[in-house]
Amino acid sequence: MSDDIEIRFLDHVAIRVDNIEKAVQWYRNVLGLKKYQLPKWGDYPIFMLSGKSGVALFPANLEDPLVNMA
Repeated sequence: MSDDIEIRFLDHVAIRVDNIEKAVQWYRNVLGLKKYQLPKWGDYPIFMLSGKSGVALFPANLEDPLVNMA
């Protein structure tokens, strides 16, 4: 029996970023992901996807205690 973890599917990972537009450009230009945003979601999240997998971008909130966890 192997101790390795095998991921067969990953929907998305949520990431907080300081600059949404720069993050969108990076994920598009460097990784080739496509931007998806639906009006019913409001401003956030912005999904950057490849197929059915990708990242969900949210603005960083430096005042949030979870951001400063050690």
